[in-house]
Amino acid sequence: MFGAALGTAVHDFLETWDFASVPDATVLEKHFLGYSLGKGCENITPAAADMLAHLRKAVLPGMDCSVEEACRLPKTSEWQFHLPAKPGFSISKIAEVFREHGDPDYAASLESLGSDALEGFLQGFIDKIAVHGPLYGVIDWKSNQLAAYDSESLRKAARASHYWLQTHLYLVALSRYLGLQADIRGAWLIYLRGVKSGTPNGVLHIQPTPGLLNGLNQLFTRPKA
Repeated sequence: MFGAALGTAVHDFLETWDFASVPDATVLEKHFLGYSLGKGCENITPAAADMLAHLRKAVLPGMDCSVEEACRLPKTSEWQFHLPAKPGFSISKIAEVFREHGDPDYAASLESLGSDALEGFLQGFIDKIAVHGPLYGVIDWKSNQLAAYDSESLRKAARASHYWLQTHLYLVALSRYLGLQADIRGAWLIYLRGVKSGTPNGVLHIQPTPGLLNGLNQLFTRPKA
């Protein structure tokens, strides 16, 4: 279903959608007209509507609610964050934290990316902050095509592409913003091609241990008051 341009178009739609109901076909058609989707996407609206219907009712493990229940506030989309790095910050430092907290395989994968020190700060945008009552979390939409969308396949794909690291850093940023008292239930990588109503299919739940999250947090400074 998704090429690069179509993936961008769907992602942009999700940024402002309130998830209250499946959008009318005319709304989707008007949205897609703003993108050069290319050959094969002329009749994409029915497939997109079907995907959005499944996405609304997909289950978020760890929060025990549907995507629709956790994503009702458009203002929680594209949340910007900054993480100022301590002197000597590097991918190797991050790898050390993963190794110290029982994940030597992923640490080795990170170390293959290089060991040069990095200066400044990390910044980015989180696709969606999930909110359900007193519970919070991070959602990242993915349009990748995989051979399978079971939890183990999703876990392997996330680690290979380093979405695994990305979501851990998102959780550091969210925990800093909300404070220690916040009940953060982790992050969810939602592979849009694999979602299915009433199930967690296509949804990878990532919940770091407090020790791992704290270790990553210690690699960054806090702004001076």
